Amino acid sequence: MPGQVKTTTGPRPEPMRSWVFASPSNLRKMKRKALLIANGELNQTDVQFGMDTCKRGLIIATDGGANQAIEAGIIPDVVIGDMDSIQPQTKELLAAKRWILKPSQEMGDLEKALLFCQEEGIEELTIIGFTGGRLDHALGNLSVLARYDRVFQYRLFSPHAELFFVRDTITLSSSPGTPVSLIPLEKAQGVTTKGLAYPLCSEPLSVGQREGTSNRATGTRFSISIASGLLLVFRGL
Repeated sequence: MPGQVKTTTGPRPEPMRSWVFASPSNLRKMKRKALLIANGELNQTDVQFGMDTCKRGLIIATDGGANQAIEAGIIPDVVIGDMDSIQPQTKELLAAKRWILKPSQEMGDLEKALLFCQEEGIEELTIIGFTGGRLDHALGNLSVLARYDRVFQYRLFSPHAELFFVRDTITLSSSPGTPVSLIPLEKAQGVTTKGLAYPLCSEPLSVGQREGTSNRATGTRFSISIASGLLLVFRGL
């Protein structure tokens, strides 16, 4: 949230032993927390982190993401989108679930799912499957996610990193050597870091000029602050 320090502490999630899925009768009760599965790359790592972070929450998938979810052994409670990517076997397996047809081509299925989450009162939103595949889709998804980062308390997991949007200050847990990268989405002024091998002190980062890739944590915590702009921070899993 703007003006607040976001802090992630404690150990990383344990490898998952069992998955608990919401039943239709519990959708309203569990609406404040959700896992959203988009139609991108998944592997066992981000699936485990996603499920462990969002235990007992509502599980939502875009129509293409529903195919990915089934392959990963996840049963969504809600499928949303224009349904142009859904596979027949997925539709059959999820026939009893909630289907929300949104045929508009003015926005992608990820944004349709985000709007649904906003309407349902979701506050804590874990998202997987938003990277990989076509580069234009991945970049477009990051742009959409940035547009809603003030609406939700995100946990964003790609197969190799957890991602964070930073508009002010963030402090994160780490291990020595954890990979960290800083990518400016808007021109970021006054970037200062602590706890990284290659520190920045009130320096600018901007697209096409300077980025902060391939850094690493030196200890169990690191912090990043900016005076203005927007950074996308990658913390390796």
